[in-house]
Amino acid sequence: MERRSVSEIIEQYQPLIRKYENDENLVILDAREEPGTKAGENYMSIVLRTKIIGRRGNGSPYKKSFMRKMLLCNMQLAKITRNSNLFRIESYFYEKLLPLLGPFGPDCILAQPREIIMEDLGDRDFSICERRKLLDLEHCSAVVQTLASMHASSLHLKLSSPDRFAELVAPLCENIFPTDTEESIGSFFESGVDFALKSLESIEPRTGRVERAIEFLRSYQDKVAESMRQLLRPRPEDEQRFWVITHGDTWNNNIMFLHDAEGKVVRVKFVDFQVARHSSPAFDFTYFLYSSARSEVLERDTDELIGTYERFLLHDLRRLDAPERDLGALARPGWFKDELRRNGLFGLFGALMVLQVIFIDEGRAVELEMNKTKDEFNTEKLYDLTPEKTERLFTVVDHYVRHFKNDASS
Repeated sequence: MERRSVSEIIEQYQPLIRKYENDENLVILDAREEPGTKAGENYMSIVLRTKIIGRRGNGSPYKKSFMRKMLLCNMQLAKITRNSNLFRIESYFYEKLLPLLGPFGPDCILAQPREIIMEDLGDRDFSICERRKLLDLEHCSAVVQTLASMHASSLHLKLSSPDRFAELVAPLCENIFPTDTEESIGSFFESGVDFALKSLESIEPRTGRVERAIEFLRSYQDKVAESMRQLLRPRPEDEQRFWVITHGDTWNNNIMFLHDAEGKVVRVKFVDFQVARHSSPAFDFTYFLYSSARSEVLERDTDELIGTYERFLLHDLRRLDAPERDLGALARPGWFKDELRRNGLFGLFGALMVLQVIFIDEGRAVELEMNKTKDEFNTEKLYDLTPEKTERLFTVVDHYVRHFKNDASS
């Protein structure tokens, strides 16, 4: 991408920052752009970090960084992934939805269909955890609490103003498993399940749990897309009453943490809202759990994390004065585990796909080439068979089968 001059950067940013800072006399004195992400951190757009130095209207110095995210639209893989639609949804989310939901993401100063400019959370010491190490219980609990609060905010809006809520979520069209016949990124879910099956079939010895996990995946061969569309279809009102605006892509790379001096988690924020949708909260929960929680957290602490989600959702809804009948339903022991059994499959299959990215060898982590066809993409090193990846794939499939498998759905 061609580098911009300082004057070009100032011309774009100065009016935006003046509005953002509510300071019509703020002046930008210097500005420069640099790559905003490292290899392996971003796959669907161009991201630049813009460093601004200036002077406020009162004469005090001004120094801040912003993240400029731009659409990749003329590459083969970008077309398959419907990248322009995804970008449009993210822009809409920052402009219309996030201000209503609360401070769950970065401040946004420009949201357009081809370009988004937001604050650099790194300026406030937020950071992404190293993706291959996955997250311990403390970090998982913090993410689940934040998810519950974001879900509660959208659910309160839905319960209190259903007509307005319906208007707000209408632009969140489905791009992963659309109802048309054009190619979409949902085909990679099929590839993720096929590779997971291949990985599990390589395990020796074949214990009973390994066999059950293999049979479970075999039961969905060539049926992944239709199964996911079924989970996305509108339900009777009573079945989707507690559906919320979900993030849709809650894995390590899209979660930023603020830590205190002792390294404890203080706050969590999400980025990359490209697949936000009105859907079951189970989608976000299981996708996060299986993509980003350490295996020991899965084995020991799943029930604790479910309880954390239920408590924080209910706490925030009470604070927001949600209707008593809904509070009563959400206070019923086991309601969220039931929701996970009905709808958690979506998150599992999403995780089987994204785990291929998470376990790319660190020395070989490169930006995926967006000019490749889908078939070329599927033969890339993304689908290398490794012991570490096989162990993780078995762990998550086995966990789902033992904890959440809904026998009526497979």
